[in-house]
Amino acid sequence: TVFESSGTTGRNKRVYFTQDELNDIGVLNALGFYLWGLKPTDRMVNAFDFCIWIPGIVTQKGIEKSHLFGMAAGKIDPMEVYKRIPVYNFNVVLGEPTWLIKLTEIAEKHGSYPLKLIIAGAEGMPEAARPWIEKVWQGAKVRMVYASVESGGTIGGEIDAQCNGYHVDENSFLIEIANPDKDGYGEIVFTTLSRRTMPLIRYRNRDVSRLIE
Repeated sequence: TVFESSGTTGRNKRVYFTQDELNDIGVLNALGFYLWGLKPTDRMVNAFDFCIWIPGIVTQKGIEKSHLFGMAAGKIDPMEVYKRIPVYNFNVVLGEPTWLIKLTEIAEKHGSYPLKLIIAGAEGMPEAARPWIEKVWQGAKVRMVYASVESGGTIGGEIDAQCNGYHVDENSFLIEIANPDKDGYGEIVFTTLSRRTMPLIRYRNRDVSRLIE
């Protein structure tokens, strides 16, 4: 399967995966769900985009491998998901921050439900939005993941609110910081450790961060 990366200049990068690799990413995503405390009784709705980008498919693979109940909603009108939350008793919602903000605006206007967890990724989350989203959804925890089409899988995720960053998946990625400054900040460089079809070696993704041991 081929995907394209939108986070580049010029012509989009094309990234290829076998079905085995996508299934492996799903297993790792399922492990992430369990680290977030999800149980067999939880019910998930996946509103990530299933277009030419990768988050929708690998998230759905994670739901399948976790054996949790889920719906592959895709990035549809947030009202359509809102109407289905009480029908299917969804208590976990996954999607991009801008989409989740629109969903939360609907809930603030029409009434919310007691969600357990909101998982966001594929773009940045405004800091002011997180406490507001958690309040509207009656205390639901918002957790971000850090990934890209090129990485395929989730490079890192927030396990708790106190981590102040992402826990890195060291089973799948070797992370380096190129040319760090005096505070340790530099460009993120990653090498994939389990990809066979299109492995990436010391791939520069232009993001700036630092490693905290």
